[in-house]
Amino acid sequence: DGSKNKLRQNAAIGGTDYGFATNPVAEGNSLSSNEALGNADDGFADGGRSTFLKGNLAVGNGGNGIYTTGSFVRIVKNRVERSGESGIRVFGQQRALVARNTSLSNNQRGESGFYDLRDGAGCPTNRWRANVFLTANQSCIQ
Repeated sequence: DGSKNKLRQNAAIGGTDYGFATNPVAEGNSLSSNEALGNADDGFADGGRSTFLKGNLAVGNGGNGIYTTGSFVRIVKNRVERSGESGIRVFGQQRALVARNTSLSNNQRGESGFYDLRDGAGCPTNRWRANVFLTANQSCIQ
């Protein structure tokens, strides 16, 4: 729940909630080379400011693979597969950078409104660059 933490090379497997989560008041946390596999909700749920998610793996989580409501978040070089909802989801105008991720075969529930990549604000301030995906909800997502 604190700020400026570094979480590296950990695994959250088969949990009944989120795999990894940051607190909305947290700032400057870094999560790299972690694995969230088969958790009931989101693999990585971020609500903090200036969080850095790099090189993580999220597979088979019940919610989103990576979900952020935080601001100034960087989501780079992660791999997300077979999430129940969206692969990578950015909620709101958060000035997020989402780049060089692979997000495939998500929306395992088959419900409308979920994609490999999803921007909830229509991309006014979030930047999407060089991601590998099949489905997205906004044309600005790259």
